[in-house]
Amino acid sequence: MPPAPELPVGTTPMPPAPGLPVGTTPMGSPVWSPNGPASPSNSAPGAANAGAWNYSPAVQTQVYPAATAAPAVEKLAQSSWYTRVEYFHWNERIGSLNFVNESGALYTLGYSRQIGIERFRAELFGGDVHYNSYDDTGVENMASNTGYLGLRGEYEMILAPAAWEGRAAFLLGLGSRFWIRDLHDGADYQGNPASGYQETWWTMYPYLGLETHRRLGAELDLYSESRIGMTAMTYEFASINYRPLWPKVGVFANMEIGLRGPRFFIAGRAEVMSWSVSSVIQDSYQPQSLMVTAGGRLGFMF
Repeated sequence: MPPAPELPVGTTPMPPAPGLPVGTTPMGSPVWSPNGPASPSNSAPGAANAGAWNYSPAVQTQVYPAATAAPAVEKLAQSSWYTRVEYFHWNERIGSLNFVNESGALYTLGYSRQIGIERFRAELFGGDVHYNSYDDTGVENMASNTGYLGLRGEYEMILAPAAWEGRAAFLLGLGSRFWIRDLHDGADYQGNPASGYQETWWTMYPYLGLETHRRLGAELDLYSESRIGMTAMTYEFASINYRPLWPKVGVFANMEIGLRGPRFFIAGRAEVMSWSVSSVIQDSYQPQSLMVTAGGRLGFMF
């Protein structure tokens, strides 16, 4: 009996018929040997031990690996838009005496983006507040308004120990705040007109913080964020004397407590920033300064 034709070089054996378990061939498909189709005992027809030749299932020698895909790695990413309304207070002191007091409302529009352990924040803020200045005896000598317009940017890393995951995390961040302080024209205590001027401020503040979370229900979370750092480097330029000033290091701190749902959050917030007296440059200096804000924040997450 002539040998059966061999498969052409490069031909891939056909996969198992549909519905059969992997590793078996269809009934009636013999396993080929160099001398022709082999019997179940792997002996070719015509051999001494060959018996009646029957087809039966045999182990398939070709292995077809199952196609597998690498599991997708999901990265935590969340964005939010928010608005904030705050009571604002600015104070400058010379020794133990008030030199300047300002108070009023500031309005903020902000955007926050978190990717994995990184969080970015950008804000635009502004408002018009009431201004009072005092002489060296503490008597008010000028009243006016001050306009504020500024930008804030922050970057922070959210570091959660495995044992704290989902409940608390450390914050390590760096912030920058730039604003224009526009002192409008006003009048002194005798009613005489007084000219205003502009100050430009820019400060950098590194900080550490703590963030906590507590589940109140299936879709409601009580959270808190607290940060403390310092106004490490600050530049100020006043148009009244056209020279730069460098207020010295002060304190930065804020605290926020709020409720967060699947799409919205609402919170109360307070913040303090301070600066020490600057060096004297050409008979000018910036007194000890303090900025305090307190208000509410409302946001939408997506």
